[in-house]
Amino acid sequence: PEPYVYTYVHSVSVQGEFGEVIAALPAVPARVDPAGGVLVELPDGWFRVQPQRAVTDVDTGAARIADPLVEPITTGRLLAISAEFVLVEECDGRLACALAVIDRESGERRVIGPDEFAVPVRYAPAGGSSVAPGGQRAVVEVLDPVDRASTQRSLGVVDLTTGAVVDIGPTQDVDQVVWTPDGRFVLFLAGGRVVAHDTESGLLSVVAEELAAIDAFGVRPAGE
Repeated sequence: PEPYVYTYVHSVSVQGEFGEVIAALPAVPARVDPAGGVLVELPDGWFRVQPQRAVTDVDTGAARIADPLVEPITTGRLLAISAEFVLVEECDGRLACALAVIDRESGERRVIGPDEFAVPVRYAPAGGSSVAPGGQRAVVEVLDPVDRASTQRSLGVVDLTTGAVVDIGPTQDVDQVVWTPDGRFVLFLAGGRVVAHDTESGLLSVVAEELAAIDAFGVRPAGE
């Protein structure tokens, strides 16, 4: 058999210094899990991996990597995730697909919107999209129903109760999506601009522009 290729996960101090290896994963982590650990995409689906600290062999004194804790999330497409909820698109053997919300604490899975869609794989994750605080909404990329490989896509806000999708507008290069703490505004980084969408009014506004050198941004509650 072909040898496995592993990605080694290191601990890092607050000063940015690399420490011990705490996990060996059979894939490059796709992103950090908001609930802790990392998310890994494998042929069987998406998994949450929680690396464990290395353990010391009592006989030799050598450190060895402890087995990580692995938790399956979905066999389908992971569209958005928070510490409490996951939005996924899952398909059956007839390629009938549905959106579902998974409660991470209870494991409850509920289908939202129509149980089946005529066209499979209608959505894609948008810029590391997360579920809004409170678990009411999430942002996805809405794919072209005819040419799903097209780079011309739209951002959509999904109501996680009804499954309804509100189109925000076309986009080609969304790099990051962030929700405000109250879950009302979603901000995204696109083309060197930070744009905000008001989920109550439906209005879009440019928060900052001409930021060609920016790679990421964050949101926090305003101080007094």
